[in-house]
Amino acid sequence: MPVNPRLRLRAFAKINLGLKIPGLRADGYHEIRTIYQTLALADRLTLELSGRQISVECNDARVPSGRENLVFRACELFRRTVRCRGGIRVRIEKRIPDKLHLHPVFPIKILLKR
Repeated sequence: MPVNPRLRLRAFAKINLGLKIPGLRADGYHEIRTIYQTLALADRLTLELSGRQISVECNDARVPSGRENLVFRACELFRRTVRCRGGIRVRIEKRIPDKLHLHPVFPIKILLKR
């Protein structure tokens, strides 16, 4: 029986202690210099191989599921970096309340190290 391994990660909330935006990069994103502290509060992510596409699901309907989602784009970057054509299914369990204006730090470095 084939095994489909799952990777479970936590995307910890962060609070910015200092933020500077020195300018715009050539790729259209802003260069930032930041000092932040992660908090114990975290969203939960489950990643698994699935088909040929990237899919992102979330228990909060307000979270976008397509390319406008940073997790989706991180998965695209991962696939390009490791030259993978297979699909990735991501389930996000939102646990960071929007009211707090805290944002999760997606652990993309963990994906790229594997």
